Amino acid sequence: MPSRSIALGLIALLGASFGVSQFMRTAPAVLAPELRRELGLSPETLGLVFGLFFVAFTLVHLPVGALLDRYGPRRVMSAMLLLAAGGAFVFAAGRDAGVLIAGQLLSGLGSSVAFVGGLALIGRWFPRERFGAMASWLTAVGGIGPILSGTPFAALVEAIGWRDAWRIGGAALALVALAIFLLVRDAPAGHPYHLRAPERLRDTVRGFGPILATRQVWGIIALAFSAFSVQLAVRGLWGGPYLADVLGFDAIARGNILLAMSAAGTLGAIAFAWLEARGVPRLALILYGTFTVIGTYAFFALLPNQGAVVTTALFVFVGLSGPYTILLLAHVRALFPDHLTARAITTVNVANFLGVSVMQIVPGWILGAFPATAGHPPEAAYRTMFAVLAATLLVALLIFLRWGARGKGSDPFRTGV
Repeated sequence: MPSRSIALGLIALLGASFGVSQFMRTAPAVLAPELRRELGLSPETLGLVFGLFFVAFTLVHLPVGALLDRYGPRRVMSAMLLLAAGGAFVFAAGRDAGVLIAGQLLSGLGSSVAFVGGLALIGRWFPRERFGAMASWLTAVGGIGPILSGTPFAALVEAIGWRDAWRIGGAALALVALAIFLLVRDAPAGHPYHLRAPERLRDTVRGFGPILATRQVWGIIALAFSAFSVQLAVRGLWGGPYLADVLGFDAIARGNILLAMSAAGTLGAIAFAWLEARGVPRLALILYGTFTVIGTYAFFALLPNQGAVVTTALFVFVGLSGPYTILLLAHVRALFPDHLTARAITTVNVANFLGVSVMQIVPGWILGAFPATAGHPPEAAYRTMFAVLAATLLVALLIFLRWGARGKGSDPFRTGV
């Protein structure tokens, strides 16, 4: 273990990197109704604009994992976060869907490194048995991003407009990139990373072989594809239009609920870290989180308009339960040696964000398939959307239980494995 001051500083800086990235991908839930009104974007176009962020994010994920193992997180993270900052400024200048998409593509490419780069550093700076807990703490600190993208962002948009508000996010990304370049080291003194022989590109690519050949990884991938994506579909984009169209909430009211959901996510990440550190098996935590999200979305599908109090409580409940997804990455980290850390994590994280790409776009198709009522999708469209999200997660859970929940001879999700 590093010293307490080094550990706190590292988690704080990596959490800031992840937090700004999280902000940029969850703020659209507040922003979507504004873009729809100012630029006249349809649900399908909104889904495409913000979904392509995650397409770009996903496409470079495996190469990013290889780059992190080959060149180290310090250089790779600082360069790619600067690219993401540039994308934010392009997006803020957009007057049509084409420019908005260009900005989102650049931001998605650059932001792909924020979380996995932090996990790669944690894998080198902390003992293997502490990876799950420290990754949960990283998620908790990074939760400041979604919190700021709720009410604070909504208030900022009303005060200075969405374009300048978005530019502030881009500037924050640039500052974090500079801090990482100046302050972070790829591994502690004496770590085997410093003694490694330079890896040839051919060997870097081959490093994915043992990961993809592990059957259990594919079971984890199935759940990873849906677990995070169905939550971010609501918190990151479609929760805002749902609250506006079904419950009639203005920007501040929407921001309040999304802020409460994000704050609950931070508390949930801390709770999962605490529970795992005290011996609660990972599998039990994963099953709890998955079933609660399925049940909540099924409730919205059956009874979508329950008023502000019940809706807020249910959004908060999903926020508290949602961070179980980090445990899937903690487990895949435990399956492979240190030199494959980033590649193993990014392999599963590709499934995370490939699912997000799909689940940002598909709800737009669902909502657009219904005739508009008073200029927006009707309540039945949102009920259908929530039903599809719940069903997708249920199918993924069944696949996970068949292929990924257990390994040979023991429960691989026991804490400390």
